Amino acid sequence: MIAAAPVWSAGNQVADVRVLIDISGSMKKSDPDNLRIPATRLIAGLMPEGSRSGVWTFGRYINMLVPVRIVDDEWRELAKEKSALINSAGLYTNIEGVLENASSGWFEYDPNTKRNIILLSDGYVDVSKKISESEASRRRIIEKTLPRLKKAGVIVHTVALSEDADHQLLETISIATGGSYMKATKASKLNRIFLKLFEKSAEVPSLPLKNNKFKVDKSINNMTLVIMQEGEVKEVAVIAPDGKSFNQASHPGNVKWHHEKGFDLVTVESPVVGQWKIDANIDPDNRVIVATNLELDVSPIPNSIMPGETVHISGHLLEDGKPLTERELLNTIDMVLLQEQPNGTAQSVKLSDNGIPPDLGVGDGVFSTTMRPLGVQGVYELSVIATAPTFEREYRHTINVMGEPIATNVEQLSAEQGGIFLLTLTPRIDKSVLIIESLTLKLAGSDQPAVELPRDDKDVWNFELPSQVGDKHLTFNAYGKIDGGREFFYEWNIAMPSAPVLGAPRVEVIAHEPEVIIADEPAVAANDHHDEPTPETDGHVIDEHVVEGTVEHDEEVAEEKSDGTNWVLVIGIIVGVNLLLAIGGGVWWWLARKRGKTSETDEFEVGGSEADDAEAGTGSNAGVNAEVQPKTEKSPAASQDAVIAEVEESKDAETEAEPVEEAAGESAAAESEADKVA
Repeated sequence: MIAAAPVWSAGNQVADVRVLIDISGSMKKSDPDNLRIPATRLIAGLMPEGSRSGVWTFGRYINMLVPVRIVDDEWRELAKEKSALINSAGLYTNIEGVLENASSGWFEYDPNTKRNIILLSDGYVDVSKKISESEASRRRIIEKTLPRLKKAGVIVHTVALSEDADHQLLETISIATGGSYMKATKASKLNRIFLKLFEKSAEVPSLPLKNNKFKVDKSINNMTLVIMQEGEVKEVAVIAPDGKSFNQASHPGNVKWHHEKGFDLVTVESPVVGQWKIDANIDPDNRVIVATNLELDVSPIPNSIMPGETVHISGHLLEDGKPLTERELLNTIDMVLLQEQPNGTAQSVKLSDNGIPPDLGVGDGVFSTTMRPLGVQGVYELSVIATAPTFEREYRHTINVMGEPIATNVEQLSAEQGGIFLLTLTPRIDKSVLIIESLTLKLAGSDQPAVELPRDDKDVWNFELPSQVGDKHLTFNAYGKIDGGREFFYEWNIAMPSAPVLGAPRVEVIAHEPEVIIADEPAVAANDHHDEPTPETDGHVIDEHVVEGTVEHDEEVAEEKSDGTNWVLVIGIIVGVNLLLAIGGGVWWWLARKRGKTSETDEFEVGGSEADDAEAGTGSNAGVNAEVQPKTEKSPAASQDAVIAEVEESKDAETEAEPVEEAAGESAAAESEADKVA
C-alpha cells in the first residue's frame, strides 16, 4: 500500500467550541450531584485566549447560558458564574432545537475556524406528549441538521450519560460529523471525558508528564496544569525548578489556582525554565497545557474506526506556525507513538523521517508511522511525543474502536411453540452514516459457505432458527462503508442460549409443489444498537433460503391429512450452499422463510415472519427488544422459485438417502395443515 501525503490542519484556524448541556428531569437520576457544573467549568477554564466559545442548556426550551464570545478572563468568569444555573428542571429533551440554535449561522465551511460542538444528553429526543412529534424531530436531525453541519465543517462530539440515552442517535451524530461518541458510565467521569473532548476541539500544545514531572523550556509563555483528584485526595502542591513549592492557599502572584470537585486548574504565567513537579496523586489524565510558539502538529486521526482499520500518523514541529526545517535541530528529535489500551497496557511505535513508507521523504522534518491494528472494541488513548535536548512536546488523542455494526436480539419461544429462536438484527448506527452492504451468517467452525441474510425495507433483519442451534455459536460477517467512504469488514460471534426440552420430533409434510419464499416483512423499529466483502456462495444465489441435511424416518408414515389441498412427503435438500448442524440425523436451515405457517410448525424449520406490526413489535415506537407474541394459525404463503429435493428412504439404517432436485413452479396460496410423520 502506498501511503498518501499527510493532511495537516490549518495552523491559523481559531477554535470555536459550543457546549450543550441536557437539563431534563431525568438528570436528577443520571447526575444527582450535578457534576455537569464542574465539567463545564473545566472546559471554560481551559479554552485558550482568543478562541471562541459558548454554553447552552436544553430541556423543553433552549437557553444560551453563556453567550458566544472571544475567550478572555472576563468570559471565563462569566462561564464560571452562569454554570451554577445548570439544573435538572427541564420537562423534555429537545436535541434538535439546541443543535439548530447553537449552530445558527453555520451554513458554509469557514477555513479560518475550527468548529466543534460538545453535546451531553441522557435521553431520547422528546419534544412533545405526542410521540409522532418526537419521532419527526429525530428524523429531522438525521435528514436535515446533520447534512447542514457536515457542509459547514462542524464536528459534533456526543456524550451519553445514561444507559437509557438514545445511543444510536448520539453515535450517528458523532460519526456523521467526524466526532467522538463517548459513554459516561457515571457522572463522576464527566471531568475526564470533557477534558478529552476539549483536547480534540481546541488542539492545544501540551508537555509530556512522567511520574508527575515535566520540563519547561524558554519558548513557553504560560502553562495550565490539570490535576485530577479522585478517590483518596491528597493536598496538592506544585514544585518549581528551584525546589520551592506552592499550593492553593499560598502561591506567587503569577499563579492562578482554581479548585473544583474532582480537579484543580493551576495557571502559571512566564514559568521558570527547568524541571517542574506536581506533588499530587499520579493520574493518567493529569495534563500540562502550554502556550508556546513551538508546537507539535499531528495529521488528523479519526475519532472512530472499525476494528483492524489502517491508520497512518505523521507529525512535524511548527515554529511560529511554520514547519521546522533546521536540519541540525531535526537530527536531535525523537518522535514516538504510545498506544494505551483499555486494560492499561501500552505499545510504543517509533515515527521515522527516513523516506520509507508511510514516510514519504528523507529528512523533510515529517515523521511518520502506521498505528498498530486495534482489533478490540473500546476507547484507546494515543499520545505522540517529540523529544529533543532542549524541549518536549506531546499530542494526545482518544480513538474509539467501534463494536458490532449490528445489534442482535434473540427471543425464544416456549417448547409448546416449538422452542424456535426469533432473531432481530438492527443497525447500531443510522443507515445514512453506516451502510451495511452485506450481512451473512454461518455456524461457527463450520466448513459450509455462509448464507446472506435478506433484510426488510427498514434495513432490519428478522428470521427464525430451529431449537437445535441452542448452545451453539453463530458467526456473522458484515461488509459496508462508513459515511459512504471508508470500507469496513467486521466479523463477530454470538452464543445462542439453551433450547427448551421438546417433545417427540415432528416432520412437516409439504405440499406437492412447495416453494421457499422471501417476503418483505414488517420492520422492527429500533433506536439503538448493532467484514471481507460478499460471502462465498459456491456459484449459487443465496437470496432465497436453501436447505441441506438428512432426516431419518420411522418405518411407518401416518396417513395424509387434507383440508382441501393434497400434500406429499417431500424433504428439501440442496447440497453445499447452506449451514449443516450435525445433530442426530441433521437439521435443515430455512433462512429468511416467512414465519407465517400453520400451528403445527416443523421444529426444524427456519424462516422469516409474516407477523403483523403488533406481533413483531413494529411501528415507530417499537424498541429493539420488542416481544414477539405467540403465533396464530396462518395459511401457507404463495410460492415462488425454489429448488427442493426428494429423498427416498430405506428401512436399512446403513443406506443413505440420495437427494433429487426438482424445480418448483409458482402455485397459489392454500390453507392446509401439514401432514406429520409418525
